[in-house]
Amino acid sequence: MAGHIIRQLEERHLAVTVDLMVWSNKMDLLALSNSKGEVSLHRLTWERVWLLSPPTADMVVRKLAWRLDGRVIAVAYVPKVIAVGQEVKGEVKLIDVENKDILHSVILSDDVSCLVWLQGKQFQNQHFSGCFNHRQDESDFLPKLPPFSRTESDFLPELPPFSRTLDSLLFNIKENIDDTKRTKNQMQLNFLLIGTFNGNLHLSVFGMFSCGLININKYMADTEKGKYASVLNAEISPDMKSLLLLVAVDERKVYAETVKANSGDSKTDNTEVEKDDENENADKKSADEFELVIGREYKVVKLDTRVLSSMSGELHALSLKHGYIISLLDYLSKTMRSIIEAWENMYILEIESKLSKYTASLPEGTVSADFLELLLFGKPSESLECFLMEDLHDKGIDTSLGQSIKLIHSNIQLILNHLLSAGQNLAYHLAEMKGMAKLTDRFKVLGLEEDILDEAFSAAGAFLIKGMEVQLVIEESKKRYGAFFKWLYAIILRMTDDRNTDHTMSDLTTEDLELIADYLHKLDIRTAKDGVTKRHGYLDHIGQSLVTIDLTVPNNIEHDNLWQQLLQKNPRLQDNVCIIKKCKNTPLLQQHGRLNEVVSNVFKTPEYTIGNMFQLDKIVEIGKIAIKRLSMCLLDNNMILLSLVESNSPDRLQLIQIAANGNKSDIKVKTVLFKDKDEVVMKCLDVQFYLPDVLSVLLEETDEDRNAVIVQLKSKTIYDSTLDVIDGNSLTGSVVTCQIPDMVASIFAVSGTRKVAIVLSKDRRKVKLFEMEGEDEDNDDIVLMETPTNFVEAPTVDCRLENAETVVDEDEIDFNDLHKLIIDASKISLEPNLSIASHIEEGGGDN
Repeated sequence: MAGHIIRQLEERHLAVTVDLMVWSNKMDLLALSNSKGEVSLHRLTWERVWLLSPPTADMVVRKLAWRLDGRVIAVAYVPKVIAVGQEVKGEVKLIDVENKDILHSVILSDDVSCLVWLQGKQFQNQHFSGCFNHRQDESDFLPKLPPFSRTESDFLPELPPFSRTLDSLLFNIKENIDDTKRTKNQMQLNFLLIGTFNGNLHLSVFGMFSCGLININKYMADTEKGKYASVLNAEISPDMKSLLLLVAVDERKVYAETVKANSGDSKTDNTEVEKDDENENADKKSADEFELVIGREYKVVKLDTRVLSSMSGELHALSLKHGYIISLLDYLSKTMRSIIEAWENMYILEIESKLSKYTASLPEGTVSADFLELLLFGKPSESLECFLMEDLHDKGIDTSLGQSIKLIHSNIQLILNHLLSAGQNLAYHLAEMKGMAKLTDRFKVLGLEEDILDEAFSAAGAFLIKGMEVQLVIEESKKRYGAFFKWLYAIILRMTDDRNTDHTMSDLTTEDLELIADYLHKLDIRTAKDGVTKRHGYLDHIGQSLVTIDLTVPNNIEHDNLWQQLLQKNPRLQDNVCIIKKCKNTPLLQQHGRLNEVVSNVFKTPEYTIGNMFQLDKIVEIGKIAIKRLSMCLLDNNMILLSLVESNSPDRLQLIQIAANGNKSDIKVKTVLFKDKDEVVMKCLDVQFYLPDVLSVLLEETDEDRNAVIVQLKSKTIYDSTLDVIDGNSLTGSVVTCQIPDMVASIFAVSGTRKVAIVLSKDRRKVKLFEMEGEDEDNDDIVLMETPTNFVEAPTVDCRLENAETVVDEDEIDFNDLHKLIIDASKISLEPNLSIASHIEEGGGDN
């Protein structure tokens, strides 16, 4: 660690107060959340990549977590204002880093206490070989055929991307359709663990495939029944055989105890919470206040998760299938919306509305009879003539109307082709899962049920049949529309005594007249909705497939289908389980809803089956601690390290060493004190593991300026020491220190893999970014780090940027925020050594 150069990269002033900061482990990207509930992504140069607004204006961010490959961020939202006793609902969203799209959402039954990504380091791709490896080389059992593919993507229809514009008829934007959920390249198992304050623990592979839903309260002792246990942090062993949970046990729910009522009086009895002077609304809670509870009892709960290790290959294959399938379901939903949008834009619906009003005013069957008489004799009835001249003539019926309607139907047919392609892909993956379910020793133990898959596969087949049926209806309707509107336009011209020669009637063939007659015969239809029978004039036969009620006019296309004729003549064949049942009266939209429902049922059983196989291995009691800041790390020797700062003793750092297989008597607690040049103990503001063996500590000097200090030290030198209370100045050979002038800090975020750090000011409106292991290129804007024997002797050089500038992350800013920003900036520019008058301790949990 000696000889490091910590270089200040940026200093920025912010328009909105910052709550959370988390670095990516794969890229130089920083995720921030602010008091407005927004999440922003910044590069190391502070260039903002995107800004994501909260789901609703009354939501704030509770936790942030990066997936280990850096492609997805998990964001936990909770209500901004929580009344005492109010039922709280949390929500976790997975955000695509590339374009801030929401990949997946999870609704939770309570507030979020923990959000962390876990990965088993020793799991490699060779574990999931065999029948469920979709990239298996088939050359061992198939002759070499040049056009044959090694993956299903070469013989399944390609799915075109969707346009992001409102005109969803055009598919002209390139998107990664094969990997919309960002799971395709996940060659290692990784888990998103979500903990809530009511003790629920949600474990999901890739953050999407739920593989465990348990409540940790059932593992607590009988003496703790009625108390509330919540998970604050978690680690998984490299072999995935053990899940280690840091659990806090409270007499009552924490968030209900730390909220002030509308009167401003605290509702807590024996709970102390550190507040920030900057809080303008006493009802609002920052994300940091939850861990600031004195008297909470902490435990390490070790769960036996051998099923994750022994069935890792099967779990990985099942999770990939889940990713493919939910991507296809999402694609189907978008396609259905596009079809409905295109249908709603058809001009024929307005004409149909007029016709329905006209139909309702006449006795049943009159409209069809009048139109057929007009077709046969060429003379309209008095009421029909009035309708055609007054209601339809001014609607622009001309020779181009039929062509425009046919064009829209062609567009719908094009989109419907994409729908059928997605349906074929879905049926393929469900068929593969049926094969996986037959391996009962490998997949049934995970909850994969063959009966449920049979039902899902049948629903996919029925959906495809219904889609092809709609295709035929559209093709037939296009012919009818063209003939009908040409004939109707000619009739209207003749009724208006137009002297222009009309050549449209001469274009009608005998087939056209038959189509028109059949079309007119079905104009007047009775409909029943909500127990009320109405009469409706149907010009459009497509729209009935895009609603959630049964078909009003079922088509009879199956009479021309030889396969359907065979099934009708052989009812016993139709009852065979291998035959896909056709739902004659079910519309396409209803069939799509049914498909979503049965496919989602496929993955409900594994959610509980896998979690029920987790067994309690051991509970290690830590004791009662008032934690202000906390960081947790699992070493390779299965040793847990907890570094923390207590809220009632902020002048000391504690490092707790816990053997996962040990008892309470095996816990080692080390206390580290850091002193300034006057031998006064400095205050610890924050602590995080920079690397598993390196600890970063944020300190505050005791002088008037209260400048921040970053200290990095080897954790091994602390827990190997024979002393219980260690003078940090005496840890020679392992300490690196950096003074940050002109800044009263609150919290920081570090990343050892990216070798960067960011420090947040006390008012949470200014940040400084640092490169922690920079090269010594020049002597400007750097701090040269050497291993000191005492902090007094540590050489420090002020970290400055010549062009510190103010960055506004939003176009719209509150005037109060802008006023504070200008005041803060002016103080920095005019009085660089001015200190903040009062000191308020900052609280918070492990980000």
